[in-house]
Amino acid sequence: MLQRFEDFRPYLHRFRDDCGVDRDIPKDASPEDIRRVAIVNLIPSVSEQRKFAALLDEMAAFDVITGKLQRDNITVAAVRDIFDIVLDDYDGMEKYLAADAIIIEYPLFESDLAKIQVGLDKTLQRNEKKALSRLLVTSQADSQTTPSTATIMLSKRKRAADVLDEKISKKVLKCSGPQS
Repeated sequence: MLQRFEDFRPYLHRFRDDCGVDRDIPKDASPEDIRRVAIVNLIPSVSEQRKFAALLDEMAAFDVITGKLQRDNITVAAVRDIFDIVLDDYDGMEKYLAADAIIIEYPLFESDLAKIQVGLDKTLQRNEKKALSRLLVTSQADSQTTPSTATIMLSKRKRAADVLDEKISKKVLKCSGPQS
C-alpha cells in the first residue's frame, strides 16, 4: 500500500487546488460516500509523507532480511548474525528473538545448538543429542538442488541487501578477532 502511495506521489501536487467534491454524485449515494470528500483532504502532509517514506525504507530492509533468512543455503551462524543486527538496529525486537519467543519451534534443539556453538558439546545429555540429530549431513548427491530462476532485484532492495551483507561481514570480522 505504501508503495502505491510512492508511485502516485509525483502527481499529488496536481490535486492541491481541488477543494470541491465530485459533482456527479448520484442522489441515492450515502452521506459517507467517499466522493463527498474533497481530494485535497486525502493528500498527506509533508511530515506524513516523510513518515511514509521512512516506513517504506524500513519495510524494504525487513523484506531483505526475511529473504535472506528463507534461503536454503543459510547457516545458523549467519542467522545469529542477522538477528544480532536486527536487535542492534531495531528497539523492541528482543521479545520476538528471545530464547522463549513464540517463533522458537524447538526450544531444546536451539538451546543445544547454542551449547555447541559455545563449545559445551561435551555436556550434552542423551535427549539433547537426539534433538541435535537433525544436524546430520546428507551426501552431496542427495542434496543437489536445481538452480531457481533469478529474480530482478530493485535497486533500493539491492542496496539494502548490500548494507546488510556489509554489517554481517563486519560482525564476523569483529567476532573472529585478529589472526596470528
